[in-house]
Amino acid sequence: MEPSVSPGLIKSAYNWLNKKIFQRHYNFAHSAFLTRNSIGSHWQTLDGNIEVSLQLATIFSNDPQKNSKIAFRTNDSESIEYLEVLLEASNSVQRYQDVIKVFNINKTPTYFNIQNFPIKRIYVSEEGGIFSSYDTISPTILKKKMKNNIEDKPKTLMPWSLMHNEYFNSDFTLKWGDYYNIDIYTEAKNQLKQHIVFSLCGSWGMLEYSHPKANISKIKKIKHAIVSVLINDKFIETLFWSTLLLKLISVDKDGHIKSNIKGFNAEKLSRIFGTN
Repeated sequence: MEPSVSPGLIKSAYNWLNKKIFQRHYNFAHSAFLTRNSIGSHWQTLDGNIEVSLQLATIFSNDPQKNSKIAFRTNDSESIEYLEVLLEASNSVQRYQDVIKVFNINKTPTYFNIQNFPIKRIYVSEEGGIFSSYDTISPTILKKKMKNNIEDKPKTLMPWSLMHNEYFNSDFTLKWGDYYNIDIYTEAKNQLKQHIVFSLCGSWGMLEYSHPKANISKIKKIKHAIVSVLINDKFIETLFWSTLLLKLISVDKDGHIKSNIKGFNAEKLSRIFGTN
């Protein structure tokens, strides 16, 4: 009797190997996304010299507790002795509130979890309507104490409208049961396409390729035909991952490609092909 291998075992082995090879790259890309959107990376004025930074919990957050966070600081040397602020997240059918009390606000950020805000999600109805857990955050200052002044009359501030950019303007993929943001690799693949066009067709190659003229030379027609094959999405995907895994290229946290082969770059390829 010949030994047999079950399809399930083959699939498990493939998934293990796939995770072993690729997961660290997906972790790197997702970490870059979280860093770009982490608390403290963007600040906005709350009132006077007080600034806040928000990080709203989503299904893509690495935080196991999925807590939204807020940080407070001043943008000058004048400190705030006490601040009490009401935060209300809402949409057309529901509201969530939390009160934050902050002591001695200065230029060093003070961080808080926003316990009552749910995970920010997007829902699509069968009719095609798009809904979110909440789409507006309204801050109200309940009390503010400065060195020589106390404001204890509630002050409702301009609400913050949420754009949900992480859902609509980002590239996510589901791998090994988790979501990974791969924006930097999407950007890197676009750069790879541009490098190929530039290398084969010169400085104006992208414009010429995008708007080909009927009376171009046979050499340029051949180059354009080659480019059409080389910038095919499937070819770019294969080229990108093979060169990345072989460490011929590297990608930084901004999605910029760097060649790890000394002297190998788009400018040199252009000289080789005689396009400059």
